[in-house]
Amino acid sequence: PGSMSPPPPSLVVHGDLDSIVPIESSQHYVELIRALQRASQEVHGGTNAAHRQAHPACGGGVIARTDLLVVPGGRHSFSWLLSSTTLAVHDAVAERVHRMHDEHCAASVVTSD
Repeated sequence: PGSMSPPPPSLVVHGDLDSIVPIESSQHYVELIRALQRASQEVHGGTNAAHRQAHPACGGGVIARTDLLVVPGGRHSFSWLLSSTTLAVHDAVAERVHRMHDEHCAASVVTSD
C-alpha cells in the first residue's frame, strides 16, 4: 500500500439501454475506483505530487474524481458516425470532463491569510 499510485481521474460512459453489459457493472466499477482513490489519498497523506507538478495552479491535495455519465437511449456500442446522437454524447462528455477538471482544481486551491 505504501507504493500505491493514485488512480487517475476517470469518466465512464454507459448507455442506459445497453443489453450486453448491465449498467450496474459500470456503477460497481466506478465505486471500486472511487474507493481506490480514497485509499490512495489516505496513503499519500492528502497529496498528489504528480498532479501538483503537472498543474501548479492546483494544490494537488484532492481526490481524483471518477464519474459515471449515463447516456439516455445509449446501447452497448455508440455510433461514432456523425449523427445528432453522436454529437449529443460528444457534447455531454466534453462538458462533464471540463466540469470535473474545474471542480478538481477549485477544490485543491489552498488559500492563505
